[in-house]
Amino acid sequence: MCSSDLDGSEKSRSGCLVYVNHALVWWCSKNQTTTAVSSTEAELYAMKEGIKEGAFLYSLLSEITNHRRSIEVTIYSDSQSAIKSVKSGALTDRNKHYRATLGSLKDFVHDTKAKLHYVPTELMLADSLTKNTPRPVFGKHVYFMHHYDEWLEKVQVYAPSNGEKVSKHTMGGAEGDTSPKRSRTDEQEK
Repeated sequence: MCSSDLDGSEKSRSGCLVYVNHALVWWCSKNQTTTAVSSTEAELYAMKEGIKEGAFLYSLLSEITNHRRSIEVTIYSDSQSAIKSVKSGALTDRNKHYRATLGSLKDFVHDTKAKLHYVPTELMLADSLTKNTPRPVFGKHVYFMHHYDEWLEKVQVYAPSNGEKVSKHTMGGAEGDTSPKRSRTDEQEK
């Protein structure tokens, strides 16, 4: 799970969470070493940071278990453009300056058969590692960091893997209430 914050005045901040068997085993929050000129580029640099640790854990687990094919890798991002860039891998005039990053991400996804999933921003737990978040949202993010199964249920409900756009949802009402609330437009569609 990777996210970034691009504020335009300085280098972006990357936030990454790595889970193994639904347990948080590694996290980071640090400034990116390269200045990104777009939010897509900043998100790709954050993905690369998470994938460096993920690749190490993937290699370690496949050596220990001797079951490389049975290890499932899923990368969550709240940037549809970053996911699309990695999936297509097409080099254009817009992305040629981060060609190496895009190439390494595409290689990792191909080699590990990793799945890329879009997660709505309000469900992106790594955002609490990159931005100032309001206290109730931060509390919910911390809760879900430790209750990954509950978070995963919400992601599967609201972020289909086929890449279609999802409408905005909030992560709950009162503090402590972690059930998602549907918007009026969702209720009108029913």
